[in-house]
Amino acid sequence: MQGTESITIYNNNLILEEGKKYILKTNSSNNSGSYIHYTNIVNPDSYETDNNNTGELHIIKLDKEKNIISGTFWFDAVNEQGKKVEIRHGRFDMKFEGWAG
Repeated sequence: MQGTESITIYNNNLILEEGKKYILKTNSSNNSGSYIHYTNIVNPDSYETDNNNTGELHIIKLDKEKNIISGTFWFDAVNEQGKKVEIRHGRFDMKFEGWAG
């Protein structure tokens, strides 16, 4: 794909913990779990993980005092037409606002 891309990792009602791995799949009906929304901005197309196209989120560092989280991820996601993207070796390091856990 070409253009600007955006990856959003959603986590609903799960308390993230350092050293843990989380399965990325569908946005479940009970609103609990983690999933991916991937968008190509230039050629608008959205992809999401589901029960058949999953991924994994690994929280490597979680500093609740300094509000820093880092980790790795990979996933397979599909669009409404069934086209699939495979993202491997993703990594993030970011500051977050407050801690609810």
